[in-house]
Amino acid sequence: VDDDGNGYIDDISGWDFVNMDNGPIDDNSHGTHCAAIAVANHDTIGIAGIAPNAKYIPMKGLESSGGSTSSVLAQCVTYAANNGADILSMSFGGYGRSFALENALSYAYAFSMPVGASGNNGICIRNDGQLCPDGTPPAPMFPGAYTFVLAVQATQQNMSWRGSYRAWFSNYDFDGPTYTDYGDDFNYEVYAPGLGIISAIPNNQYATWNGTSMACPAVAGAMAVYQAFRPNRTKEQAFVDFIGSWYDLSKTFDKGQGWSTNHQSMDLVKALYPVPNPVLWMDKFTVIDTANGDGDYKLDAGENAQIRVDIKNVGTEADSVFVGIRMAQYEDKTIIDYNDSVSFIGSISSYAIVSNNTAMFDLTVGPGVVNGRNINFNVFCWTPGGDTTSQDFVVEAQSGCEYNGIYLGTTTWTPDCGIIVTGNSAFDTLIIEPGTNIQIDPGVGIAFSHIQAEGKPDSMIVFTKNQNSYGTWMELKNVGNNHQTFKYCIFEYGGRSGSVGGGEIIGPGNTVSLENCIMRYCHAYYGQGWNLIRLSGTASVSNSVFVNNFSNLAIVGIEDDNWSGKFEGNLVHDNRYQQYYGEQPFLSFRTQNDLNRIENNSLFRHNYNGNGSTRNTGYVLGARDGNGGGHTFSLYTGNVLDSNYFGFSNTLAIESNVFDFQEESSFPAISSATNALNEPKMQVHGHVWKIMINDTLTINIKNDPIHSLLGLGTHKAQVYF
Repeated sequence: VDDDGNGYIDDISGWDFVNMDNGPIDDNSHGTHCAAIAVANHDTIGIAGIAPNAKYIPMKGLESSGGSTSSVLAQCVTYAANNGADILSMSFGGYGRSFALENALSYAYAFSMPVGASGNNGICIRNDGQLCPDGTPPAPMFPGAYTFVLAVQATQQNMSWRGSYRAWFSNYDFDGPTYTDYGDDFNYEVYAPGLGIISAIPNNQYATWNGTSMACPAVAGAMAVYQAFRPNRTKEQAFVDFIGSWYDLSKTFDKGQGWSTNHQSMDLVKALYPVPNPVLWMDKFTVIDTANGDGDYKLDAGENAQIRVDIKNVGTEADSVFVGIRMAQYEDKTIIDYNDSVSFIGSISSYAIVSNNTAMFDLTVGPGVVNGRNINFNVFCWTPGGDTTSQDFVVEAQSGCEYNGIYLGTTTWTPDCGIIVTGNSAFDTLIIEPGTNIQIDPGVGIAFSHIQAEGKPDSMIVFTKNQNSYGTWMELKNVGNNHQTFKYCIFEYGGRSGSVGGGEIIGPGNTVSLENCIMRYCHAYYGQGWNLIRLSGTASVSNSVFVNNFSNLAIVGIEDDNWSGKFEGNLVHDNRYQQYYGEQPFLSFRTQNDLNRIENNSLFRHNYNGNGSTRNTGYVLGARDGNGGGHTFSLYTGNVLDSNYFGFSNTLAIESNVFDFQEESSFPAISSATNALNEPKMQVHGHVWKIMINDTLTINIKNDPIHSLLGLGTHKAQVYF
């Protein structure tokens, strides 16, 4: 009978959420080991837990294998919170973020203090674009990283070092327990012993284990003692008291402090008797320009904007808090005109966040600020009679003609005003004059029904990312019926991103051609995009340069058996295949018709990067593989590629540039050496192809980079472009 009406029948000893019964029996031993660290009673033998008199609710959320699902664990969390648990001890985690578990924990936080493990992979958390100090990519472990979970890292004792140090296996918070670059405020907060911890396991046995799973219940037990002695302290105050028991909170402003290995475990006595010390720091800096600006939440030259700051108190309670803004110490003081630079935000309790939303800073950006200019502000806080805390914050300013939306009629872009495309923009007719620089925000695309983009050799049109941004723009898309040709244009830092797939970044392939263009630093990830360019219909690419692009597929793909265009007079070098599956060349083709239309190009090195591979050379050309189509060559021999220059004179070296029958027996044989050029065509843009020494010695660096010793004296060198 469900006597207490909580939805679980006879749950007098907790609940098993794996088998959905009232017998949460440990069939792995991990749970018993952790529980005993927290609450084991001392009965003259064995071990004692940190809080031996605490009540506890056993529940089973992990299977015998040690694994589980987030939905099962979310049920455990909700059950514990609904049935009187003051503390949750969670020695589990993973790197995948579950909103089901996150929502359960945010609900439970109203009733319980969640304590979690940080993980045992030696991985840091940081979000400033850098790797962990040992070169490992950062990754937060959930649920420990959540801001409403008190996460525990592991220490180890070393008597010869005379102290406590971070255990080698422990995940750790690179920038310390209070500083964070994550928008969701991910942190690990405390340390506790996690090496060589003896505890109980089923069948009246004991075992000595290592892990943040052992450190977590030690802190959970300490939290039980803390709550018994300090029942009126809030959860936020408990966070501050536990962090302050081992960490100097003033180091919040020095983000590298979490990397140190010399860390003490948290001190329960110090947590019980904290030293009052408010520590105020800026959690978020937000530009609001919706009233008198263009509403893009960025500082623009000449724009009036308000600044909202969120101030977090990572220390003890603070009363009568003021916050101000000024230029950083060495910043140019003339580029910002402050109309209101001080706000009163009142009291802030421990671990709380308060903003100046009702009295935001007001400022005007100087009209002469150049695009991409980083402006360094200093935000400072103080209380009457207290210390002032301050920190710098860099904001990128914009200057130019901004576009975002739908534009009817004819729009003309000129080099007189730098073009900034801040959001997806569609144009009826777009005319771009020579020399125009177009900066496009990450993930943003440009669509057009008609376009005139014809630069000149000495004033090319540039499509690039917005200044200083890390992301790439998305696409240039012809949505009209007429064929469009880009001439003397540079396309750089383009590439699809996010979970939404799509086609080429310049397309569609049957309605767009390139002539005397440069494509560089662009990418295509499998599943997000396909090729950077697809050729079909009458589309051509001529006299263009492809350099330093990379893709999980062919960078240029021919996807039309009846293609009537050309890939002619192009220079290709130092692009890269980033292995996703199989082998992908720079340019893939399908039929003999394609081979007849690929001519007079200079086709050089294609790089290769694959997991676990030491090979760094890929294939410039190759037959289309079978994924989503494949080649349709009627013959396995007699397929000849005409009139291209590979930089080699050796037949085998030329053939090794093509991925065909020689590399994969299911593919046809493609002869690339039979009609290969002995020298490049003049129509190809400039590159070195040979060097003559003393009018007699010809050096082709591709064939043999070491030829002979010239000796002392005067020599004549002629470099041929």
